[in-house]
Amino acid sequence: MKNAVYLSQDYGWFVGNFDNNQTHQHFALQLSIPLEGKITVKTEETTLETHQPVFIQSNVIHQLESEFPHFLLLMNPASSVGHFWGQLAQSELQTVSQLVTQEMKSVLEKYQNEPTFPKQLNAVINRYSCFCDTHQQSSDD
Repeated sequence: MKNAVYLSQDYGWFVGNFDNNQTHQHFALQLSIPLEGKITVKTEETTLETHQPVFIQSNVIHQLESEFPHFLLLMNPASSVGHFWGQLAQSELQTVSQLVTQEMKSVLEKYQNEPTFPKQLNAVINRYSCFCDTHQQSSDD
């Protein structure tokens, strides 16, 4: 699997292997989906080893470790995509079992080497938003 990166105004993603991931924190919400094997996410209070997708809240100090390819989605919490994920969060670090993560993993496994891969993956990501930006626009009238 070759590494791939995508950046937009509201989110960015990476798929592939990380060589060096130091302990850090960021404003973005994070969704990590292991594509093979497991991932380990360490925070100041918790260590989570799993084969399941993991969601990390904004500004949580963490370190992600994996010897295997995985998908990483970073989202602006103020965007409609970030707002959707923020509403699902029940803790600062948690595993996620949602239809959207299954759809993302399916696209990642099936189309990763196709030229339309970024477009297909972004379509899944954008389909799951809170639609608050549409609501705000319509209520401005």
